[in-house]
Amino acid sequence: MTPELHGRTADLVRQYDFAVPVVYHEGTFHEAEAAELSIAQILANAEAARDLHAEWINTNCNPKKGRARKSDSELATEARYLNRLGQRLQERGMRLMLHEHDPEGMAFDGANIWVTNYYGNSVTKLLASTGAVLGTFNVGTIAQWIAFDGANVWVTNSGSNTVSKL
Repeated sequence: MTPELHGRTADLVRQYDFAVPVVYHEGTFHEAEAAELSIAQILANAEAARDLHAEWINTNCNPKKGRARKSDSELATEARYLNRLGQRLQERGMRLMLHEHDPEGMAFDGANIWVTNYYGNSVTKLLASTGAVLGTFNVGTIAQWIAFDGANVWVTNSGSNTVSKL
C-alpha cells in the first residue's frame, strides 16, 4: 500500500467510524525467495494497519502457476514461512488468519498442519514445528475444505459430494 493510499484509507476509516479488525494481503510461501518478499510486504502493511487498530492479518497461499500441485517439499516450505510470519506478527501484537482457495486448505490439530491437495484428491500431514511431511492420505474427489474437531480431521470432497474422516 502506498503512503498516499494508506493516508486516504485511514482518513475515510476515521471519517465514517469504520472498524477494521482484519486486513488482507496475499502471499507466495512455497518458494523461499518469494516467501521472504511476501513476509516483508505483509509486515509493512501490518505496520500501516495497526494505525487502523487492525488485530489480524488475513492471507492466503498463492497457488503455483498453472495450478500445478505443490510438492511435499514446497508444502513444507510453505508451512515454515507461515509459521515465521505468524511469529513476526505476534511480536507486533497481531495475529495471522489463513484462508485458502485452491489447490489446498489447511487445518491445525495442535501439533500438525493438515493440507488438502485440491486436485490431488488427498491430504498431506505436516509436523507444524518443522514442516516435515508425516504422510499423505487419499480422500474423495477435489479435497477442498478441512477442519479439526478436537478428535478427528474432516475433509469435504466437492467433486464427489462426500466427507472424509481421517
